[in-house]
Amino acid sequence: MTSKKAEQLKTAAAKGTEKTAETSVGKGRIYEKQAAAYIKALGYQIREQNFRCFYGEIDLIAQKEKDLFFIEVKGQKQDYQAEMKINHAKRQRILNASAEYLRRQNLWQDYTVHYDVVVITGSQIHYYSNAFEW
Repeated sequence: MTSKKAEQLKTAAAKGTEKTAETSVGKGRIYEKQAAAYIKALGYQIREQNFRCFYGEIDLIAQKEKDLFFIEVKGQKQDYQAEMKINHAKRQRILNASAEYLRRQNLWQDYTVHYDVVVITGSQIHYYSNAFEW
């Protein structure tokens, strides 16, 4: 293979990866908007969407009275357990990011904290409260 051909393949692969990432992010944002609307309909106030820090990202942070909810959103085309995609490493990133959020907002003692998951499959929304613990 010539170096020119190899370079063309690398460029094509990079473009394909970028396109996939953009599509994935776009779909994720759509699922997050659906989840936020669902959470609001349950009477929660959305405090923040897509909180980012050194430790990771939290899709939704919601509040209801003195309870604070850190919510991971998963979307799937097919009906299988998307919540199972939240492995130990992902949970740890969410826990660390939530601790950073609480520190920045000085909310350590004010709220009871919950870690929930919203799974969207087609037109169905499944809400798993207290999906994992601190």
